[in-house]
Amino acid sequence: MTTRTQAIVIDESRCVGCVACSKACPTQALRVRQNLVRANRALCIDCGACISACEHGALRPRTSTSADLQRFKLRVAVPSMVLFVQFGDDVRPGQILHAFRSIGFDLACDIS
Repeated sequence: MTTRTQAIVIDESRCVGCVACSKACPTQALRVRQNLVRANRALCIDCGACISACEHGALRPRTSTSADLQRFKLRVAVPSMVLFVQFGDDVRPGQILHAFRSIGFDLACDIS
């Protein structure tokens, strides 16, 4: 069984145990134990609600560079529908898909 890489990284050195992230988590994947946030990776859906809720920067998204794409033979982007609505009405889905192709993806698909 392979374990998937979580999209959220916890920086324990910045956690103050305030439980804001735990309260924001829709799946109850986060708990504060001994004044540090702990994640139940089986419950986490990588929604990012905890990142927005944390005022101390203890949670951040895992990122990679466009150079990391080069290790793949075929690079396909299948963005979430949530991404499209973040740009507002003046940015069309086709423009967003074109942007994915311009940064190194071979194909970008809207499956909504």
